[in-house]
Amino acid sequence: MWKITPQTSSLPIQPRITPYPSGNPRVLRVVIPLRGVEPPPQEYGAIISGGWSDPRGTETAQIQRARVTITKIYMDGDYDSGGDEWHVYVGVNGRWGVWRNLSGWEQPLNLSVDLDLHSTDQISITACGFEADVMHDYMGDDSGYSWEQISDPNLTQAQREAIEDRIFWQLFGSYDDRNDQIGYFSTQRLPTERGTFEGFSENPRDYRLRYTIEGR
Repeated sequence: MWKITPQTSSLPIQPRITPYPSGNPRVLRVVIPLRGVEPPPQEYGAIISGGWSDPRGTETAQIQRARVTITKIYMDGDYDSGGDEWHVYVGVNGRWGVWRNLSGWEQPLNLSVDLDLHSTDQISITACGFEADVMHDYMGDDSGYSWEQISDPNLTQAQREAIEDRIFWQLFGSYDDRNDQIGYFSTQRLPTERGTFEGFSENPRDYRLRYTIEGR
C-alpha cells in the first residue's frame, strides 16, 4: 500500500510523484516540471519522503529518532595570520547550513537536524568551504561606472584609458591572491549512537567539527 500527501512549493508548479510499478509499487518516480517556468528559478531543491504501510510494526520498531547538532568549528588552519575569512558549508543527511566570514580560532555553528532513520541507515555529516582572500572581497564591487558609460561608442581613447586605469588600480591588490580551499570533511555514524564527538577535516590541520547525537 502507498500514500501520497499534498506537496507544497514556492513556485507555480507541483512535483508529480507516481508509485511504480502501479500494480505493485517498489519505488516512487518523481518529475519536477521546470520547463517553461518564468522567471527561470536560479535554485531549486526538494526533500521527498515516501514510505509503505507497516501493519505489523516490524519496520517501525527499528526506526531510531535522533537529533544531530553541529555545535562548533575549530579553525586550526591559519591562512592569513589570524585575519581569516572562512566560508563554511555543513550538511547533515542533505540538510545544509552556510556560514560566511568566520574568523578567529573557533566559532559556534549550532546547526540542529532531526532525523528518523531505520537501524540500517546512517547519519552522514559533510563539510567543505574556503578561506576568502582579497579577490573575493572585490567580487561584485561597484566600479563606479554604469554600463551605459563603459559601452558608450563615442568614448575617446583618453576616456577609455582613464576607465581602464581606474579599474586596474581598484583591483590591483587582488591580482596575486587566491581563495584557499579548506579540507573536505565526511563521516558516518549509526543512528543508535549517542554522545559528543569531534572529527577532523581531510587535512587535519585545517579544522575540527564538534557535534552531538542525542535521542528525541
